[in-house]
Amino acid sequence: MGERMNIAVVGLADGPEAEAGASVLACLDPKRYRRLGVMCDPNESGAMRPGVLDRSLLLPALDENAFERALGHAIESEDLRAVLPGSARAAVALAEAREGLAATGVGLAPLERSALKACSADELVRTARRGGVATASSAVLPQTPTLASFAEIVRWPVLMIGARGGLRRAGDAWEALRAQTALAEEGDAVRLCTFDTEAVWEVSLVITGSGAAVCGAAVRVLASDDRQRPWMVVPVDDRNLLRSAARLARGAGLAGPVHFLYTREAGVASLVDVRAGFPLWVEVSLAGGPNPVECALSGALGESLATRPDFPCTPPGVLFSQTAEDHVVQTNAD
Repeated sequence: MGERMNIAVVGLADGPEAEAGASVLACLDPKRYRRLGVMCDPNESGAMRPGVLDRSLLLPALDENAFERALGHAIESEDLRAVLPGSARAAVALAEAREGLAATGVGLAPLERSALKACSADELVRTARRGGVATASSAVLPQTPTLASFAEIVRWPVLMIGARGGLRRAGDAWEALRAQTALAEEGDAVRLCTFDTEAVWEVSLVITGSGAAVCGAAVRVLASDDRQRPWMVVPVDDRNLLRSAARLARGAGLAGPVHFLYTREAGVASLVDVRAGFPLWVEVSLAGGPNPVECALSGALGESLATRPDFPCTPPGVLFSQTAEDHVVQTNAD
Protein backbone atom coordinates (compact mmCIF):
# COMPACT_ATOMS: atom_id res chain seq x y z
CA MET A 1 0.00 0.00 0.00
CA GLY A 2 1.37 3.42 -0.97
CA GLU A 3 1.67 6.42 1.30
CA ARG A 4 -1.71 7.72 2.42
CA MET A 5 -2.83 11.26 1.63
CA ASN A 6 -3.47 13.51 4.64
CA ILE A 7 -7.05 14.86 4.64
CA ALA A 8 -8.67 16.93 7.41
CA VAL A 9 -12.34 17.45 8.21
CA VAL A 10 -13.38 20.45 10.34
CA GLY A 11 -16.29 20.04 12.77
CA LEU A 12 -16.85 16.93 14.90
CA ALA A 13 -19.59 18.01 17.29
CA ASP A 14 -22.21 15.48 18.34
CA GLY A 15 -25.17 15.55 20.70
CA PRO A 16 -27.26 18.78 20.81
CA GLU A 17 -25.14 20.47 18.13
CA ALA A 18 -24.59 17.44 15.90
CA GLU A 19 -22.47 17.97 12.80
CA ALA A 20 -21.65 15.70 9.89
CA GLY A 21 -17.88 15.65 10.47
CA ALA A 22 -17.54 12.12 11.84
CA SER A 23 -19.76 10.81 9.03
CA VAL A 24 -17.69 12.67 6.44
CA LEU A 25 -14.56 11.01 7.81
CA ALA A 26 -16.33 7.63 7.68
CA CYS A 27 -16.83 8.10 3.93
CA LEU A 28 -13.07 8.36 3.32
CA ASP A 29 -11.21 5.14 2.54
CA PRO A 30 -8.71 4.57 5.39
CA LYS A 31 -6.44 2.65 3.02
CA ARG A 32 -6.02 5.73 0.83
CA TYR A 33 -6.27 8.56 3.33
CA ARG A 34 -4.86 9.49 6.71
CA ARG A 35 -7.95 11.06 8.25
CA LEU A 36 -7.55 13.99 10.64
CA GLY A 37 -10.48 15.42 12.56
CA VAL A 38 -10.28 19.12 13.41
CA MET A 39 -12.11 20.17 16.57
CA CYS A 40 -12.76 23.75 17.62
CA ASP A 41 -13.98 22.66 21.04
CA PRO A 42 -12.39 19.91 23.16
CA ASN A 43 -15.83 18.39 23.81
CA GLU A 44 -16.68 17.57 20.20
CA SER A 45 -17.57 13.95 20.82
CA GLY A 46 -17.57 12.91 17.17
CA ALA A 47 -13.80 12.55 17.63
CA MET A 48 -14.52 9.60 19.94
CA ARG A 49 -16.33 7.57 17.30
CA PRO A 50 -14.27 4.41 16.77
CA GLY A 51 -12.55 3.83 13.46
CA VAL A 52 -13.26 7.09 11.64
CA LEU A 53 -10.09 9.11 12.20
CA ASP A 54 -6.38 8.61 12.68
CA ARG A 55 -5.75 11.74 14.69
CA SER A 56 -7.60 14.76 16.06
CA LEU A 57 -6.43 18.37 16.21
CA LEU A 58 -7.76 21.14 18.44
CA LEU A 59 -7.90 24.62 16.89
CA PRO A 60 -9.46 27.93 18.00
CA ALA A 61 -13.19 28.50 17.49
CA LEU A 62 -14.36 29.03 13.91
CA ASP A 63 -15.41 32.62 14.59
CA GLU A 64 -12.05 33.62 16.09
CA ASN A 65 -9.41 35.37 14.00
CA ALA A 66 -6.87 32.85 15.24
CA PHE A 67 -8.69 29.96 13.49
CA GLU A 68 -7.35 30.74 10.02
CA ARG A 69 -3.80 31.20 11.30
CA ALA A 70 -3.92 27.97 13.32
CA LEU A 71 -5.38 26.04 10.39
CA GLY A 72 -2.62 27.34 8.13
CA HIS A 73 -0.04 26.09 10.62
CA ALA A 74 -1.75 22.68 10.80
CA ILE A 75 -1.81 22.44 7.00
CA GLU A 76 1.95 22.85 6.89
CA SER A 77 2.87 20.80 9.96
CA GLU A 78 0.58 17.88 9.06
CA ASP A 79 1.22 18.10 5.30
CA LEU A 80 -2.52 18.32 4.63
CA ARG A 81 -3.54 17.94 1.01
CA ALA A 82 -7.15 19.01 1.49
CA VAL A 83 -9.53 20.28 4.17
CA LEU A 84 -13.24 19.43 3.98
CA PRO A 85 -16.13 20.90 6.00
CA GLY A 86 -17.82 18.78 8.64
CA SER A 87 -20.60 21.31 9.21
CA ALA A 88 -22.32 24.27 7.57
CA ARG A 89 -20.45 26.64 9.87
CA ALA A 90 -17.14 25.02 8.95
CA ALA A 91 -17.99 25.36 5.24
CA VAL A 92 -18.59 29.09 5.74
CA ALA A 93 -15.39 29.50 7.77
CA LEU A 94 -13.33 27.69 5.13
CA ALA A 95 -14.82 29.82 2.35
CA GLU A 96 -13.96 32.95 4.30
CA ALA A 97 -10.41 31.67 4.89
CA ARG A 98 -9.94 30.54 1.29
CA GLU A 99 -7.97 33.57 0.13
CA GLY A 100 -5.73 33.60 3.20
CA LEU A 101 -4.95 29.88 2.86
CA ALA A 102 -4.22 30.03 -0.87
CA ALA A 103 -0.47 30.26 -0.32
CA THR A 104 -0.44 26.88 1.45
CA GLY A 105 -1.64 25.09 -1.70
CA VAL A 106 -4.18 23.08 0.29
CA GLY A 107 -7.28 21.82 -1.50
CA LEU A 108 -10.56 23.44 -0.44
CA ALA A 109 -14.11 23.24 -1.76
CA PRO A 110 -14.49 25.79 -4.60
CA LEU A 111 -17.00 27.86 -2.62
CA GLU A 112 -16.37 31.57 -2.96
CA ARG A 113 -17.08 33.91 -0.08
CA SER A 114 -19.26 36.06 -2.34
CA ALA A 115 -21.71 33.17 -2.84
CA LEU A 116 -22.50 32.88 0.87
CA LYS A 117 -24.80 35.90 0.85
CA ALA A 118 -27.20 34.01 -1.44
CA CYS A 119 -27.97 31.66 1.47
CA SER A 120 -28.59 34.40 4.03
CA ALA A 121 -32.00 34.97 5.60
CA ASP A 122 -32.69 38.18 3.72
CA GLU A 123 -31.45 36.87 0.34
CA LEU A 124 -32.69 33.29 0.18
CA VAL A 125 -36.14 34.04 -1.22
CA ARG A 126 -34.70 36.30 -3.93
CA THR A 127 -32.08 33.68 -4.76
CA ALA A 128 -34.75 31.00 -5.14
CA ARG A 129 -36.97 33.19 -7.28
CA ARG A 130 -34.10 33.93 -9.64
CA GLY A 131 -33.70 30.17 -10.05
CA GLY A 132 -37.43 29.63 -10.57
CA VAL A 133 -37.73 27.69 -7.30
CA ALA A 134 -40.76 28.05 -5.02
CA THR A 135 -40.12 28.84 -1.35
CA ALA A 136 -41.96 28.03 1.86
CA SER A 137 -43.75 30.89 3.58
CA SER A 138 -41.23 32.82 5.68
CA ALA A 139 -40.46 36.17 7.26
CA VAL A 140 -37.39 37.78 8.81
CA LEU A 141 -38.06 38.60 12.46
CA PRO A 142 -37.32 41.96 14.05
CA GLN A 143 -34.13 42.07 16.10
CA THR A 144 -36.05 42.43 19.36
CA PRO A 145 -39.32 40.48 18.98
CA THR A 146 -41.95 40.10 21.67
CA LEU A 147 -44.72 37.57 22.14
CA ALA A 148 -46.89 39.87 20.06
CA SER A 149 -44.53 39.29 17.12
CA PHE A 150 -45.93 35.76 16.87
CA ALA A 151 -49.59 36.59 17.53
CA GLU A 152 -50.74 36.17 13.94
CA ILE A 153 -49.23 32.73 13.44
CA VAL A 154 -52.02 30.18 13.13
CA ARG A 155 -49.98 27.17 12.07
CA TRP A 156 -47.66 25.60 14.59
CA PRO A 157 -44.97 24.32 14.86
CA VAL A 158 -42.76 26.75 12.97
CA LEU A 159 -39.10 26.49 12.03
CA MET A 160 -36.70 29.26 12.95
CA ILE A 161 -33.36 29.65 11.18
CA GLY A 162 -30.45 31.68 12.51
CA ALA A 163 -27.93 33.72 10.56
CA ARG A 164 -25.30 30.97 10.82
CA GLY A 165 -27.65 28.11 10.12
CA GLY A 166 -28.90 27.17 13.57
CA LEU A 167 -32.38 25.63 13.50
CA ARG A 168 -35.09 25.51 16.15
CA ARG A 169 -38.61 24.13 15.90
CA ALA A 170 -41.13 26.01 18.05
CA GLY A 171 -44.59 24.78 19.02
CA ASP A 172 -46.01 28.04 20.36
CA ALA A 173 -45.20 31.72 20.86
CA TRP A 174 -43.21 31.17 24.06
CA GLU A 175 -41.00 28.57 22.41
CA ALA A 176 -40.57 30.82 19.38
CA LEU A 177 -39.48 33.73 21.54
CA ARG A 178 -36.93 31.58 23.39
CA ALA A 179 -35.69 30.12 20.11
CA GLN A 180 -35.29 33.59 18.62
CA THR A 181 -33.26 34.70 21.63
CA ALA A 182 -30.90 31.73 21.24
CA LEU A 183 -30.55 32.09 17.48
CA ALA A 184 -30.06 35.87 17.60
CA GLU A 185 -26.68 35.23 19.22
CA GLU A 186 -25.52 33.89 15.85
CA GLY A 187 -26.16 37.18 14.05
CA ASP A 188 -28.79 39.79 13.38
CA ALA A 189 -31.33 38.04 11.16
CA VAL A 190 -33.58 35.16 12.24
CA ARG A 191 -35.99 33.75 9.68
CA LEU A 192 -39.31 32.15 10.66
CA CYS A 193 -40.78 29.55 8.28
CA THR A 194 -44.28 28.10 8.39
CA PHE A 195 -44.84 24.75 6.69
CA ASP A 196 -45.70 21.15 7.48
CA THR A 197 -42.61 20.15 9.47
CA GLU A 198 -43.48 16.48 8.98
CA ALA A 199 -43.42 16.77 5.18
CA VAL A 200 -39.70 17.29 4.72
CA TRP A 201 -37.21 16.24 2.07
CA GLU A 202 -33.51 16.98 1.84
CA VAL A 203 -31.19 17.10 -1.15
CA SER A 204 -27.41 16.91 -1.15
CA LEU A 205 -25.29 17.87 -4.16
CA VAL A 206 -21.62 18.19 -4.99
CA ILE A 207 -21.15 21.15 -7.34
CA THR A 208 -18.12 22.08 -9.43
CA GLY A 209 -16.64 25.55 -9.47
CA SER A 210 -18.45 26.16 -12.76
CA GLY A 211 -21.83 25.32 -11.20
CA ALA A 212 -22.43 21.82 -12.61
CA ALA A 213 -23.67 18.97 -10.41
CA VAL A 214 -21.35 15.97 -10.07
CA CYS A 215 -23.52 13.73 -7.90
CA GLY A 216 -26.48 13.97 -5.57
CA ALA A 217 -28.95 12.35 -3.24
CA ALA A 218 -32.55 13.09 -2.30
CA VAL A 219 -34.09 11.72 0.90
CA ARG A 220 -37.44 11.79 2.67
CA VAL A 221 -37.02 12.70 6.33
CA LEU A 222 -38.98 10.23 8.45
CA ALA A 223 -38.02 11.60 11.86
CA SER A 224 -36.19 14.66 13.16
CA ASP A 225 -35.59 16.41 16.47
CA ASP A 226 -36.56 19.88 17.68
CA ARG A 227 -33.59 21.34 15.82
CA GLN A 228 -34.85 19.82 12.57
CA ARG A 229 -31.90 17.44 12.44
CA PRO A 230 -32.91 14.29 10.57
CA TRP A 231 -32.18 11.10 12.46
CA MET A 232 -34.04 8.77 10.12
CA VAL A 233 -34.19 9.17 6.33
CA VAL A 234 -34.77 7.06 3.22
CA PRO A 235 -33.35 7.91 -0.23
CA VAL A 236 -35.98 8.60 -2.88
CA ASP A 237 -35.87 8.72 -6.67
CA ASP A 238 -36.99 12.31 -7.25
CA ARG A 239 -35.30 13.86 -10.27
CA ASN A 240 -37.51 16.95 -10.18
CA LEU A 241 -36.32 17.78 -6.68
CA LEU A 242 -32.69 17.16 -7.63
CA ARG A 243 -33.00 19.36 -10.71
CA SER A 244 -34.60 22.11 -8.63
CA ALA A 245 -31.68 22.06 -6.21
CA ALA A 246 -29.10 21.97 -9.01
CA ARG A 247 -30.76 24.94 -10.72
CA LEU A 248 -30.76 26.89 -7.48
CA ALA A 249 -27.10 26.08 -6.76
CA ARG A 250 -26.03 27.23 -10.21
CA GLY A 251 -28.02 30.46 -9.96
CA ALA A 252 -26.59 31.25 -6.53
CA GLY A 253 -23.00 30.49 -7.50
CA LEU A 254 -22.70 27.76 -4.86
CA ALA A 255 -19.98 25.13 -5.17
CA GLY A 256 -18.59 22.13 -3.36
CA PRO A 257 -20.90 20.11 -1.09
CA VAL A 258 -24.28 21.81 -0.58
CA HIS A 259 -27.53 20.58 0.94
CA PHE A 260 -31.11 21.79 0.77
CA LEU A 261 -34.24 21.48 2.89
CA TYR A 262 -37.58 21.22 1.07
CA THR A 263 -41.22 20.77 1.98
CA ARG A 264 -44.20 19.89 -0.20
CA GLU A 265 -47.70 21.30 -0.22
CA ALA A 266 -50.34 20.35 -2.77
CA GLY A 267 -47.65 18.45 -4.64
CA VAL A 268 -45.40 21.50 -5.06
CA ALA A 269 -41.84 21.32 -3.71
CA SER A 270 -40.88 24.50 -1.85
CA LEU A 271 -37.43 25.43 -0.60
CA VAL A 272 -37.03 26.04 3.12
CA ASP A 273 -33.27 26.38 3.55
CA VAL A 274 -29.94 25.86 1.81
CA ARG A 275 -26.48 25.65 3.29
CA ALA A 276 -22.97 24.67 2.36
CA GLY A 277 -21.49 21.37 3.54
CA PHE A 278 -22.62 17.77 3.82
CA PRO A 279 -25.86 16.56 5.45
CA LEU A 280 -25.88 14.50 8.64
CA TRP A 281 -27.02 11.47 6.62
CA VAL A 282 -24.11 11.56 4.14
CA GLU A 283 -23.17 7.97 5.05
CA VAL A 284 -26.28 6.68 3.29
CA SER A 285 -24.24 7.03 0.09
CA LEU A 286 -22.00 4.15 1.21
CA ALA A 287 -24.86 1.75 0.46
CA GLY A 288 -24.65 2.49 -3.27
CA GLY A 289 -24.11 5.14 -5.89
CA PRO A 290 -21.37 7.77 -5.92
CA ASN A 291 -19.47 8.74 -2.79
CA PRO A 292 -20.12 12.50 -2.39
CA VAL A 293 -17.25 13.00 0.05
CA GLU A 294 -14.69 11.55 -2.35
CA CYS A 295 -16.27 13.52 -5.22
CA ALA A 296 -15.95 16.73 -3.19
CA LEU A 297 -12.39 15.80 -2.27
CA SER A 298 -11.49 15.29 -5.93
CA GLY A 299 -12.91 18.72 -6.70
CA ALA A 300 -10.97 20.30 -3.84
CA LEU A 301 -7.78 18.75 -5.19
CA GLY A 302 -8.43 20.27 -8.60
CA GLU A 303 -9.12 16.97 -10.34
CA SER A 304 -11.40 16.88 -13.37
CA LEU A 305 -14.93 15.74 -12.52
CA ALA A 306 -17.43 14.30 -14.98
CA THR A 307 -20.71 16.21 -15.12
CA ARG A 308 -23.93 15.54 -17.00
CA PRO A 309 -27.58 16.62 -16.68
CA ASP A 310 -28.60 13.20 -15.32
CA PHE A 311 -25.83 13.16 -12.71
CA PRO A 312 -25.55 9.92 -10.67
CA CYS A 313 -27.40 9.72 -7.35
CA THR A 314 -27.76 7.53 -4.29
CA PRO A 315 -30.38 4.88 -5.17
CA PRO A 316 -33.45 4.15 -3.03
CA GLY A 317 -33.69 0.95 -1.04
CA VAL A 318 -31.85 1.81 2.19
CA LEU A 319 -32.68 3.51 5.47
CA PHE A 320 -30.33 5.76 7.45
CA SER A 321 -30.81 5.89 11.21
CA GLN A 322 -28.75 8.11 13.48
CA THR A 323 -29.06 6.88 17.05
CA ALA A 324 -26.07 6.34 19.32
CA GLU A 325 -24.26 5.40 16.12
CA ASP A 326 -25.04 5.93 12.44
CA HIS A 327 -26.58 2.93 10.69
CA VAL A 328 -27.41 2.27 7.05
CA VAL A 329 -29.87 -0.60 6.58
CA GLN A 330 -30.99 -2.27 3.36
CA THR A 331 -34.78 -2.07 3.00
CA ASN A 332 -35.24 -4.09 -0.20
CA ALA A 333 -35.03 -7.85 0.13
CA ASP A 334 -32.97 -9.83 -2.38
